Amino acid sequence: MTSLWLDQLKADIVKALAAALRLHDSPRRGLLVRALHGCADAAERPSPDPASLAEMLRGAMPPAMVLATDDPEAVEIAAALGAAFNNVLAPLRPRRLESAALPFLKDSLTSVTRNAPRAVSIARDPFTPPAEPEEEALGDLDFEEILDGGEPESPEDISAPQQDAPRAERPPHGDWRLLEGTAADPPPVSLLEDRKTCDVAGFHAATIDQCLETIGALARDRFHDPFSSRPVAEQRILAATDAILAVGGSCVATIVAWWARAIESPSPWCSWAAPFALGCIEGADALLAVRYGLERLAPGATAHAEQAAEALAITPHAERLTLGIDLVGSPHPVARAVGVDILARAGRLTVDQLRQHIFDANLPVTIAALRAIGRLPSADGARLMPLLERWMYFPDPTVAWLAARALIRWGDTRPYDDLRNGGRLASILGGRAVELFVLAGSTLDLVPLQALVARAARTPAILAALGRFGHPGVAPFLLHHLADEDLGEHAADALIRLFGPCVDPDTILSAVAWRSAIVALELDPGARCRRGMVWTPAGVVADCSSGELSRAQIEPRLDELAARARIVVPVDLGFWTPETRPMFAALSAAASACDGAWPASGWS
Repeated sequence: MTSLWLDQLKADIVKALAAALRLHDSPRRGLLVRALHGCADAAERPSPDPASLAEMLRGAMPPAMVLATDDPEAVEIAAALGAAFNNVLAPLRPRRLESAALPFLKDSLTSVTRNAPRAVSIARDPFTPPAEPEEEALGDLDFEEILDGGEPESPEDISAPQQDAPRAERPPHGDWRLLEGTAADPPPVSLLEDRKTCDVAGFHAATIDQCLETIGALARDRFHDPFSSRPVAEQRILAATDAILAVGGSCVATIVAWWARAIESPSPWCSWAAPFALGCIEGADALLAVRYGLERLAPGATAHAEQAAEALAITPHAERLTLGIDLVGSPHPVARAVGVDILARAGRLTVDQLRQHIFDANLPVTIAALRAIGRLPSADGARLMPLLERWMYFPDPTVAWLAARALIRWGDTRPYDDLRNGGRLASILGGRAVELFVLAGSTLDLVPLQALVARAARTPAILAALGRFGHPGVAPFLLHHLADEDLGEHAADALIRLFGPCVDPDTILSAVAWRSAIVALELDPGARCRRGMVWTPAGVVADCSSGELSRAQIEPRLDELAARARIVVPVDLGFWTPETRPMFAALSAAASACDGAWPASGWS
């Protein structure tokens, strides 16, 4: 146990205790203060046991997280506890991947370009994570000063060993270097004096970089483009992966170096591309490289965690579950979140274990656990309903949304009731609260929906949700935004989803043309509409199966089917496209069976 490990642990605990003492007195605050005093006393003992401290901190996090649902100031306590919990896990990190043997490495080139990803063995260099830089002790800390509101003497960023780990810098063009600190050999041939050439190793590195950039862009397209175009994108992803595997050699280290550079961009798709490529390479060290890359991300990089988990879910690597077990014990919250997702998708986490991860005071882990819970059937999630009814008031909008969404899908209308009664949920969710009216609202909700939209920023997501809400009364709002330079096309798309393609493409942004077309439809003002017809489950499934919608557009419609028609067929659109076809077939059968008894008004 290093001095930094213990000193930083004490600092985080005392910081959480000081914040708890500033809260107004309540039974929950008293419970939390007692738990934090116990953690502080345990940390002051000679040679404190990390495993015992981890359990004590795990016990202190639930009251802190629950307090945060009532008092946003308690989020500071949760953040300090989360940092302490990360710190205490460092000496307890599982190391199963390090002990796994490398596979037999084949000498011949292989191909993964098939209909789905697969892991292959290639001739390459093994990957060994670089040694972490030595940490300096914080020195003596004045804990009394912290309790009085002061700050501990500490480095500017105590998480610097994780966030600021040395990253491979891209060398100047024509002077590629694969190993840190090793200069490339002089180029064997120079075409012109004012030009530089790259050697074979540099050419290979440039090839891998380009392939990874292509994979990341295609992964983004796979999410946002129409479903009918996904097979082409997926074949191109596999072809680019082929090229990476054909390089062999130091390809694993080169992927990790590209990932370290790419995370400087705000786009999270690099964290899909790199784990996917590494997951297609046999050998435990390839997944060890995934863990190394995840632990270089910022501790709050939730979007990166989601994309990495999505990529790993479709890689059939033999050691994938071992990686999940290792990551769940990682001191880095993003890595831990990915581990939760891997094990949950594989059915290796019980409801009680997911419940425990909800209380992790690091938001990436909480969010990953809530996503996994949202995939559970209502019978399995029933025990978690009281907890989620509180979690929907957590001040982070993503946490609140995932809790509210799961409840609505399971038939619990409390999030919807809160919106109608002017509760806190609308202020937490902002414009996203419109989605709850889509999932549970009725023809009587036009007025509260209008009030909610009036307070929210105008976004494409709000316009799309209004179109899916299905009430013809939202038409004036959408027509008004046809003239908006930024939102006009989104408003037209929402009108198409509501009334169907009833205007000529040349006049699609004309409010006059839309008004005439809507009048001609002679719709029942009390009916719920979708594409100019009464809303039915079969109609929604047909829309989803048409190939015209993207994954981003299909997933909210699956929520509609679950919330309104109680059609809960597991459809994971993260899977490779051929694997989703049986899911859509099962969904269609369930919707057809439901349509016969569906209300003529379209409102459930």
